[in-house]
Amino acid sequence: MDGIEFCKQIKTNIKTSHIPVILLTARIDKKTKYEGIETGADDYISKPFEMDYLVLRIKNLLKIREQLRKIFQKTNRLDPAVVTVTSLDEKFITTVMDSIEKGIPNPEFNINSLEVEMGMSHANFYTKIKSLTSQSGKELLQDMRMKRAHQLLSDTKGMRVSDIAYLVGFSNPKYFGKCFKEKYGVVPSELKKDGR
Repeated sequence: MDGIEFCKQIKTNIKTSHIPVILLTARIDKKTKYEGIETGADDYISKPFEMDYLVLRIKNLLKIREQLRKIFQKTNRLDPAVVTVTSLDEKFITTVMDSIEKGIPNPEFNINSLEVEMGMSHANFYTKIKSLTSQSGKELLQDMRMKRAHQLLSDTKGMRVSDIAYLVGFSNPKYFGKCFKEKYGVVPSELKKDGR
């Protein structure tokens, strides 16, 4: 297969769609260039090329991917207006986040549950989620639980900390308090009292 077909194979497979692709080709006509970009290539460089230019494009592409991870870590969502990702990756993250949102209250919902819902093996899921978010699935799930707890503690009046622990899927409020303090540097009751 040629490079464009190879790129299409990579970018339409959920297991590999996150991998950046730069097409290096002697075909320089506009139609081929557009076809390459339409298949999901992250860049298109025509031959002959300078090695320094290729290295610079690779560095920029990796930098953009790192910015994507940082944006995701801050917001726990991908905003297509802010970053460009393949639509397959965007759908994947959206599905993961929806599954986590539904599973947060259930203490039995864990990374294995999420992998089953996504229809992926542990290794494939780990590789995919780590490449997009720089977190493991377990870290992502825990982070989402903590952020939901923070939101509930900040916005909800009249609820006990233990009730919030149960709402975000913890069956042990003391363990919840420990995890919350590790994440935010304060125990949940302090946050609730201060209204931070």
